[in-house]
Amino acid sequence: VEPRDGLGRVLQVAGRCEVTVAIVDPAGKVFELGHRAIAPGELRAAWRAAFMGTHYSLEIPVLVPASAPPKVAWTVAVSCTDGWTRQTFRTSGAVAAPRE
Repeated sequence: VEPRDGLGRVLQVAGRCEVTVAIVDPAGKVFELGHRAIAPGELRAAWRAAFMGTHYSLEIPVLVPASAPPKVAWTVAVSCTDGWTRQTFRTSGAVAAPRE
């Protein structure tokens, strides 16, 4: 999620976020692996500014069901709502599944 100002710079979100981790099998069946709501204080504490840029560092506990297909990319969906403007920022993308 990259809310930006008028000059294209990434802004911190003063609000809350929800993160969902899932996999989708080739037939289109969705397996939710984890979901977490992050409160404003926790989100603020997760902000990192580093040499390569700024970002949030969050951990989402996941549980992969035995019926889930192996070797399928994980999808991470994030929705953040700014506490001042009520504007919602959404993004999602595929990430490589961790190795066993």
